[in-house]
Amino acid sequence: MSEIIKKPLLIEAQYLPPVAWMKLVSGYDEVVLDTASHFVKASFRNRAQVLGPNGILQLSVPLHRAGKQRPTMGDITIGYEEDWRKNHWMTLMSSYRRSAYFEYLEYLIAPIYVQKFDTLMELNTAILRVLFKLLKLPINIKTTENYVPPGTLDFDDYRDKIIPANKNPLNLTFKPYIQVFSDRFPFHENLSVIDLIFNQGKIDLNDI
Repeated sequence: MSEIIKKPLLIEAQYLPPVAWMKLVSGYDEVVLDTASHFVKASFRNRAQVLGPNGILQLSVPLHRAGKQRPTMGDITIGYEEDWRKNHWMTLMSSYRRSAYFEYLEYLIAPIYVQKFDTLMELNTAILRVLFKLLKLPINIKTTENYVPPGTLDFDDYRDKIIPANKNPLNLTFKPYIQVFSDRFPFHENLSVIDLIFNQGKIDLNDI
């Protein structure tokens, strides 16, 4: 009986993506990041959710639009008028320095907030490579060269399925784990995967 070969996953590159995004991606050997579709506001492309001492915090990477009314993901450049890298890293530190694995894993994450990436795609791809390494996911990352219409049979197309407005778009069941501020808040599921990593370490995503 011949082995069934899964199609590559076509999806947008997200910034510190939520657990649902990472669980989906972990089931593939090859992920194709979409660069040619129009940039979508209010998405996880440039924002992430973490749990801080006062509740859920939104991290947002400031952007430039390359002078286009409807830029593609590949066109988007990052704004540095404000020191968002310092702000984001300080937020991660204040949220997770008391977590079980922060002191062991921060050396892999911190360099991201020292580098100056020109485009959002460069930033997100660099972050994904670090996260895949942390989670021991041997995934081959590729990017689109041209626009891929919906329904193209060459890919499993999950673009814009995992968005902030939909808390559980894939109908996943999330196993609760101890979060830094579990003494103050009930379990918050599907936060940025960085919440899972700092609290649980280099976990197998099949265990959550």
